[in-house]
Amino acid sequence: MKQNYVIRKVHSIMKFYPNIKYDIRFRNGKVKTAGTVLIDPKTHFRNFVFSNYWLKAFFTYELSNLIKHECAHAIVHGGGHGIKFAIACKKLNCASKWQRGTPTSIDVYAAMLKK
Repeated sequence: MKQNYVIRKVHSIMKFYPNIKYDIRFRNGKVKTAGTVLIDPKTHFRNFVFSNYWLKAFFTYELSNLIKHECAHAIVHGGGHGIKFAIACKKLNCASKWQRGTPTSIDVYAAMLKK
């Protein structure tokens, strides 16, 4: 169910950037990184990769901000967490704590975290 939410949310954001080609994937077992965008240096194709572990654990509004954060990376062609990234995040109405690097505090369902 949350995978479908991610797919719909990414598509709804990226439809405004028709020149950006992308795919969305999910992975199991990855607990250090909730999401990432891998960009092929030759084709500039973007691969969104989201962790199933974190999809389950994040509150929905945090998951929405993660998606916006990763879409901002795709829109500015990677580039870290600089000025262009922050501007893209603001355009996507990403919460301020998600407009920089990884937020220090993310609301999660504690029962869903591995012990």
